[in-house]
Amino acid sequence: MYDYYLQLVEKIKDTSSFVYLADEILPLSNSPDSKVKLRFEVSREGDLVGEPAVIWSEAEKEVEETAKEIIRKSCPFPPFPDSKKKKQQTYEIMLTF
Repeated sequence: MYDYYLQLVEKIKDTSSFVYLADEILPLSNSPDSKVKLRFEVSREGDLVGEPAVIWSEAEKEVEETAKEIIRKSCPFPPFPDSKKKKQQTYEIMLTF
């Protein structure tokens, strides 16, 4: 299942790079290396279940909102591998701005 987690991380990285380069939603932060830890659930089909939640942060509210938007824009994620029998899985990730 670790391979699947790496796929999620790569998809999120690609999305956050795109968001940063496009300057669409990334607000400027007054603090260097703002960090936001998020928890989110993914369905077996790769869809986001509910909304991402900030579980820890050293960032301003605007940056936290951007972090959640990055997770939303990363969807859909790849479907679960056949070996994974769960209907959904909770993941956590730290984003640094």
